[in-house]
Amino acid sequence: MSLLKKGKIRAVSAISSLLLVLTAAFAAPVTVSAKNEDTGSADLKVTYHTKREIAQYISQHPYDNAKLVNFDIMPNTSQPYALGKVSDSVLNDALTYVNIYRYIAGIPANVTLDAGYTEKAQAATIVNAANGRMSHKPEHPTGMSDELFGLGYTGAGSSNLGYNYSNLAHVISAGWMNDSDSGNRSMVGHRRWVLNPKMSKTGFGVSPGAKHTAMYVFDQNNSEGSNYYNVAWPAQNTPYDYFNSSYPWTISTGDAISAAKVTVKCVNDGKTWSFDTLGATNTGYFNYNNQGYGQKGCIIFIPSGIKTDKGYSYEVSALYTISGGITKQLNYTVDFFDINDYMYTDEQVKQVKAFVERFYNIILGRPSEEAGINDWTNKLLTKELTGAEVAAGFARSTEFTGQNTSNADFLKKYYKAFFDREPDADGYNDWLSLLNRGASRERILVGFTNSVEFQNLCDSFGINPGSLPDVNEPDPPAPTPKWDASNVDDAKLREYIDRLYIYTLGRPADEAGAASWMEVIKNGYDDWGTEYDAAKVAGVGFFTSEEYVQRERTNEEFLHDAYAAFFDREPDAPGMEHWLYNLNIGAYDRKRVIEEGFGDSIEFCELLESYGFVKIR
Repeated sequence: MSLLKKGKIRAVSAISSLLLVLTAAFAAPVTVSAKNEDTGSADLKVTYHTKREIAQYISQHPYDNAKLVNFDIMPNTSQPYALGKVSDSVLNDALTYVNIYRYIAGIPANVTLDAGYTEKAQAATIVNAANGRMSHKPEHPTGMSDELFGLGYTGAGSSNLGYNYSNLAHVISAGWMNDSDSGNRSMVGHRRWVLNPKMSKTGFGVSPGAKHTAMYVFDQNNSEGSNYYNVAWPAQNTPYDYFNSSYPWTISTGDAISAAKVTVKCVNDGKTWSFDTLGATNTGYFNYNNQGYGQKGCIIFIPSGIKTDKGYSYEVSALYTISGGITKQLNYTVDFFDINDYMYTDEQVKQVKAFVERFYNIILGRPSEEAGINDWTNKLLTKELTGAEVAAGFARSTEFTGQNTSNADFLKKYYKAFFDREPDADGYNDWLSLLNRGASRERILVGFTNSVEFQNLCDSFGINPGSLPDVNEPDPPAPTPKWDASNVDDAKLREYIDRLYIYTLGRPADEAGAASWMEVIKNGYDDWGTEYDAAKVAGVGFFTSEEYVQRERTNEEFLHDAYAAFFDREPDAPGMEHWLYNLNIGAYDRKRVIEEGFGDSIEFCELLESYGFVKIR
């Protein structure tokens, strides 16, 4: 909003006419991070609108806050007096602006123009301009017709008045929605009329040069209005350029108040303001007013030194007493935000939600929940988070890390989520080798998020990609298995695997399983990075597998399986007797038998060498 000049205003009370004077200017805004959405307070009996809804409403209801005042019929403020007619575009702009304030506050934003009210407001500006001063009870200018004066007198007594503002938008924002000067702050009458939920129709008047302005405010015919009370300004979500730190905070309760106290706490830095003493104090200014400006019973407070820049958030708690000694409590939060951060289309929202959904589906392996996807989506849309930060949020979550995903499955998820494709062999093998040798998954996360391919994916969704800080981590050394398989041809390696399937699991090898074990032996480690060679594949990979355990082999049957797998023969009597006896009395468990009796035996080493394996340590 453009606030160009100092001005004076007058608000009219339903109880009495008062002269109110205002001088105001906005401070320069400071940029900080935007806040998240919430669901609104149940204590404020208004309609809660999200930041996006407010931004969209403003976008869909354009107005020109610097519009010059134009007249279809030029008025005359000296003899011969003429009412004139303000152009419809000027009137409609002012009406739009009023309804925007009302929408932000959460009250009916369906106020319309009334030709009769507009005539009365216009006449009020002509009468006051002719007299050279503002008054809700103006004198009859010399030479003015009784008809014009009567119209102006009624309008002046039923309108907010302003003087020396550049246009109607200026007086609405800097004048009537302000009320911070010493003559206004004790009642904040203009604002309460603008935000009166029961207003159904209004009208505006402007004198030549916009010296005098008026808004008819006495209408009380909005059938929805009686359902709204505890109307707060600033509202729960308020565009930061619609409010200034010097402006009063108000809560119009609809009740006659006999006592009140208020606490305001800044969510950003924890600073707190407490109000329980009427008038000006070190904390700021505090009052409550029961006059009939729209709704009676208004709590008024101006926190000293408060910041209303975008991104600042405040928790407000008000305790007040009404007739009969009844005490009421109000709690709500005010977030100041920049509407430009929320100006996005439904298609943009759909795209960003799709980006977030892919991480729920692929990384977490489940559908999203509404609250979660909305939160991530809002943070991306408002640029509070980048694509890299959101991806990292999922990748680092306990829900994902707790899945204990193998290195192979981990990488496949990453390729699909970050690149929207299946892995390419070279890249996949390089990453897998790095992981299997001990690289951290954080290093892999940084590599994927900072890649050009991920940046392009984010761009395709209209998201700021961002990046993650590099992980200063040396390349891990390659594992050193006891048995080198580099001299074993694939046929012999497959033969070794096939015999393990037959002798331990009692079935032929399946192709996928055999291929996987062959790859493990060639690499020297499994998908989790655990060292695996030909010996460990036999002892751990097969004999401790779930499939073997489920066969429920007796100790005697287990030993027959071990002799066949490790020695390629039936048990000899002394050896069988020794191992079976110790197993049956619990002196040995099967793991010890495998490790000490079979896996390190000379006979098993000779068997491995017959396949072409070379012992390296």
